[in-house]
Amino acid sequence: MTLWTVLPASRCRPILHPTLHQMATRFAGEAQLFERVLLPSVERMIEWVLNLPCPDALRPGDSPVFQGVLASALEESTHAPFWMGSSGQECCLGTLGVLIRKLHGAIVFWQVTPVDQRARECRWGGFSAGLARWCAHQGGDRVWLEPRGSGTSSWQSEDHLAGRILAGETWLWLEQQGKEAFYPAGSNEIGVLGEGRGMEWRVAEILLTQGLWDPCQKPGRIWQDAGLWYLLWPRVGEDLRRGLGVEGGTLPSGSRDLCLHWQVRGVLSPAPAEGIERWHPLLQRRVSAVCPSPLWQRWISEWFQAHALS
Repeated sequence: MTLWTVLPASRCRPILHPTLHQMATRFAGEAQLFERVLLPSVERMIEWVLNLPCPDALRPGDSPVFQGVLASALEESTHAPFWMGSSGQECCLGTLGVLIRKLHGAIVFWQVTPVDQRARECRWGGFSAGLARWCAHQGGDRVWLEPRGSGTSSWQSEDHLAGRILAGETWLWLEQQGKEAFYPAGSNEIGVLGEGRGMEWRVAEILLTQGLWDPCQKPGRIWQDAGLWYLLWPRVGEDLRRGLGVEGGTLPSGSRDLCLHWQVRGVLSPAPAEGIERWHPLLQRRVSAVCPSPLWQRWISEWFQAHALS
């Protein structure tokens, strides 16, 4: 383990200024794209990781002032091939992809623990809150850094981090580009996650994290009644289909067949194949609804409990 001093955001920002200035010049013809889309997310990333080091750049002993993972990621993005002859939109997407990938790798790699408390529940998880907020809650900036190992994996994926760390202005732009979720390169591969979970779990996690499935806000995709969760149908089925990207295009197109598909996958409880009519408290009208499977009921409840204070 290495004793590390977490620097405040005010000391981390100046380290990034030269690279950000260089990047801004490349968006000279599309300055608003840099200022209104990319920069707000970089600002959130500063608060999220501060001077967390790259997995391969740790120096022994106490932490000096040197470039952390965010500075390294920004520098790497300026040398990426997508700058050669690509549009500003493509360069913006490419830069966001590099930043998310690098930051996710460092967050998964490092175990961060307060100096005076090494209990498991006090570790920085890296996905529910940024490092700045976590340190403020712990009341100190001295931490232990310990590698989990280069082969460490996490069910909390790159797109999960994107849902937490990208700024609202960035998401608005992504939606205008026809993207309701952000998937770094290579993340559209369908398959099975740990514990036998299909990729639809990852998609649902993104939708919950981004607030697209928020029981307190429209469009009211999800709500709770008498202790059970209900999903707006067929909108939720289409959300999952779009989230699966290319593979989603192979799923059944009809409402009934799609409902049966998600029943077979264990997402929905066996129920009428086109939903049941339920009163929606937020929309104030009766709608077509489906009920998640018992496993998904428990998982959704646990997700909201875990993120109640996030």
